[in-house]
Amino acid sequence: MNRDTALAIAMAAKESDVLELKTLMQLLHQWAGSHLDEKLKDLEAESLLQAAKSLKLESTMPSSVALAQLAFNLRAQVCEQLKTKYNDKKSLRIALASNSADKLDGHFGSCDRFLIYTVSADEAYLEQLRCVEEPVAGEDQSLKRAKLISDCQLLYVLSIGGPAAAKVIRSGIHPIKKTQACAAPELITQLQAVLQDGAPPWLAKQLSQGKENRVRFKRALTEEVG
Repeated sequence: MNRDTALAIAMAAKESDVLELKTLMQLLHQWAGSHLDEKLKDLEAESLLQAAKSLKLESTMPSSVALAQLAFNLRAQVCEQLKTKYNDKKSLRIALASNSADKLDGHFGSCDRFLIYTVSADEAYLEQLRCVEEPVAGEDQSLKRAKLISDCQLLYVLSIGGPAAAKVIRSGIHPIKKTQACAAPELITQLQAVLQDGAPPWLAKQLSQGKENRVRFKRALTEEVG
């Protein structure tokens, strides 16, 4: 394990404060073996639970929500070290409306947080978990939420109203409505397939792709927002 990985684990453990560092290290080594440096960016709460079962430590584990948060923190810490790896890639930032773990399972106007991922055609990483603050009387909640993710190009939701969608679009974000909840990795795989095939016109400029790749079907990526 290199120094950056060790620092990332220590920082994530301190921030989450749900597992002792020694126990966390046991779980990580049980899960990843000698490939911890490479695998940490793919860590999920389920990974920690399976490792705990193998070590017969499941009775000492915190709640699944706490483990999901720990996994998020670990991936985010590791990705701070990996960001330079993406500087030369054609990548984009996406937001997922979420209420639990690493899932797209929220409505734009009521979700607890947004998962922010950086995605390229062949790689992806969780960049941030942005929690939505309690509403303030008289404040435009849709606009507030749009500002929270204003540095993203895409927004995935289960539902979004017409006026809210208009505010999101005016913020330079393309909303994408999915009909069913799904895990973030599943959604990202679908998006990467489209990126590998060539981005649609409304993404080509941000990805700096050539003119020949700009004639693409929006339907491959999006459903009608209503």
